[in-house]
Amino acid sequence: MGTLIGWLAIAAVLYFIYFVVKRISRFLLRRGKANTPLHDELADAAEDIAAASRVAAALSSAAAFFIAPAGLLAIGAALGVVSVPLIVKLAPILIVFAVGAAALSAAAKLYAKSKRRRK
Repeated sequence: MGTLIGWLAIAAVLYFIYFVVKRISRFLLRRGKANTPLHDELADAAEDIAAASRVAAALSSAAAFFIAPAGLLAIGAALGVVSVPLIVKLAPILIVFAVGAAALSAAAKLYAKSKRRRK
């Protein structure tokens, strides 16, 4: 069961990466055609990426909670004798990415809000 949870979590993370790349490319390639201002599009793209990263971080954290080594296996994993599942290694990275994406999203929203108020 732990292996299935791990593979499902990795599949969700890969889908998240696909979504982020697709959203960034849509933002970069659509820029010349759009009627909306750059700051509004930037805030929208940052918000989408931040939301997706929060979902991926939550899924990977839940999966890591269930399949992380416990007891003597945890000691073996700390010593390097037992291998640690990949999702357990990826969870902290995804959490840091989610926090950074949320901070950038908030900054982009504030920037877009200040630009709208200046008009």
